[in-house]
Amino acid sequence: QTTSEAMPKNSSTRREDPPERHRHTPGGPYRRLENPILPSVGTTTVPPSKGQSLFACFRTSSLDVASPSPTLIPAGVKVTQIAAGCNSAYALTSTGQVYAWGANYSGQLGDGGRAQASAPVLVGLAAGVKVTQIAAGCNSAYALTSTGQVYAWGSDSVGELGNGSHSGSVSSPVLVEMPVGVQPVQLSAGNSDGYVLTSTHEIYAWGSNALGQLGDGSRTNASIPTKVTMPNVNVVSVVGGGFNAFAITGTHQLYVWGGNYDGQDGVGSTVDQYRPVKVTMPGSVGVEQVNGASAGGFASMALGSNGVVYTWGANFDAQLGIGILTTGYHSLALSGNGQLYAWGDNRTQGFGVASPVESEVPLKVGLSETFSQLASGCDHSLALTSTGQVYAWGANQDGQLGIGSVGTVASPSPVDVPGTVTAVVAGCLSSYALTSTGQVYAWGANQDGQLGIGSTDATPVPTLVSSLPAGVTQVVAGEYSAYALTSTGQVYAWGANQDGQLGIGSTVPQGSPALVSLGNAVVPTELAAGYSDAYALTSTGQVYAWGANQDGQLGTGTRAPSASPVLVGLPSKVQRVWSGYNQGFGEVNGTLYAWGSNTTGQLGTGGFFNVLTPLPVVLPAGQSVTNVSSPGVSTLFSLANGEVYGVGGNLFGQLGDNSLLTVAIPAMVHSGGVNLHDAVMGGYPNYAQLYPTSISAMLRSVSLTKLVVG
Repeated sequence: QTTSEAMPKNSSTRREDPPERHRHTPGGPYRRLENPILPSVGTTTVPPSKGQSLFACFRTSSLDVASPSPTLIPAGVKVTQIAAGCNSAYALTSTGQVYAWGANYSGQLGDGGRAQASAPVLVGLAAGVKVTQIAAGCNSAYALTSTGQVYAWGSDSVGELGNGSHSGSVSSPVLVEMPVGVQPVQLSAGNSDGYVLTSTHEIYAWGSNALGQLGDGSRTNASIPTKVTMPNVNVVSVVGGGFNAFAITGTHQLYVWGGNYDGQDGVGSTVDQYRPVKVTMPGSVGVEQVNGASAGGFASMALGSNGVVYTWGANFDAQLGIGILTTGYHSLALSGNGQLYAWGDNRTQGFGVASPVESEVPLKVGLSETFSQLASGCDHSLALTSTGQVYAWGANQDGQLGIGSVGTVASPSPVDVPGTVTAVVAGCLSSYALTSTGQVYAWGANQDGQLGIGSTDATPVPTLVSSLPAGVTQVVAGEYSAYALTSTGQVYAWGANQDGQLGIGSTVPQGSPALVSLGNAVVPTELAAGYSDAYALTSTGQVYAWGANQDGQLGTGTRAPSASPVLVGLPSKVQRVWSGYNQGFGEVNGTLYAWGSNTTGQLGTGGFFNVLTPLPVVLPAGQSVTNVSSPGVSTLFSLANGEVYGVGGNLFGQLGDNSLLTVAIPAMVHSGGVNLHDAVMGGYPNYAQLYPTSISAMLRSVSLTKLVVG
């Protein structure tokens, strides 16, 4: 296809893209998520203690086991290595045999059949084949033999068996077609990928490459082993993660490539890496061991040569161990009479009340105020009353609530903004208000100059953006930048600009408003802003975009960024425009189009791959869209009839459909018959730590020698 990246438009089932996080409800049973959106548990292998039986926590079709129980490995068999896939497990014995048990719908047990096995069965390797290492992907498995051959079995939908075919699945082991002269010495696996380290310290990989996990500089799947384009270094170990991979060199340097949607690559961004890049460890410490983001593909760990553990990536359940919790998504909407409804994650009091901690359906928040407009940042919320009074609540570490102090506030608190406020806007950690006289006030974080006050000093009180001209009619905010539209059709921008998101032809940040040049004949009528991109709708119904474009969010059909406005490839005359985290949305004659980041189905186009050219969103016919809110992995669509639809990731119940399931086709929010409007969603886009961070503060006197990642 030319408009999206290699997935059928009608496919709403996840394939090889990063799965939405799944978890158990605190204090309750596991929520079952149907295959294939379960995450991989696939690359970490842990040998049992000497002389002890192999123990595992496992599940049958009718019974969960909450404490370690011995598996039914035959008596007298000594296990030397174990590995686990999504729904299956494997054990290597001292005699070189492999046992497997669990799900078998893709032939992943390798016993020649497809029947589930609740007790270990022998993998059907030929007589005389002695296995020395095993590894497991999500629905496939691998074995390295004493003669340097590699066998694979199970799912083969994207070439993960490495034998040159795409057979769908194979229930008996087949030989991986290694290049002539290549001698594998170490084996690993990702979710849908296989990896080997060779005797000449090179790495070969095969299988899925949707996120660059083969490390060859492309996004093309490979059904036979392909050399990873490592720099000129001496690799001594390769570790496959869920959707990325790591290499450790002889000098204890760490390299990474592949999926990076939660910062699990540790390179300071969430941009996927198609070729290996070096991970910069704090203090240039050497790496002894790395555990890739195998258990779902969200967080990574490394053991430094100094005995300190370093972690990075997703932190939505405090799994990084760095003493902080990165909260997830919460959603807010207003009823027809101005009452506030909330759902999703409430750990930073995003609901405006201290409890409950979480809800999967909208709950009426019992507040005395009546609101007319809402806005949500990463972990704070703003609301405007019909009389022009601003209220704020939630996290307040940078003064983003504007109440003159810092510290989390659980209930709406009045914000003293001079004049009558007509609109409120939230950046990630900053806030903005537009008054009836066309003035803009800003407060909160200001490290990139996003307040537009001529400095980078944060402020906990509303401060006038004094260098803007009179007559501002709209203000919008990106993550760390902001934009204003004037009554004369001029656009001003300020704040962060590393991706050219200010549209001023350069990547220099601006602490004060700078004029965006759209051309003399272009008259903007509406603005929208994403994380590092922005959009302008013109009087002729065209949409211009500028800034970052790694996910196709500029809608030009390419991934090329632009520091100056470029035309979005939308059909006909556009009536409205909205922006998400790395997404764009435009309404054309009652049809909503979407483009950009879509790895969790958050565009609502029915697939899970990024969209470079606008595609229609699957929404009920005949209903116009009144608002779109898409802060990261999820999106809310407000319709004119009072219905709200959600799509994408749903870890915290932020879609409001009474589930925790990721969906690629919008599902209606369960509002209990209440008409809702102005639905907004807040939350950190990636729940992530983007650089390796030491957990030594909690382990000051402990020297660690081994890591296991869950």
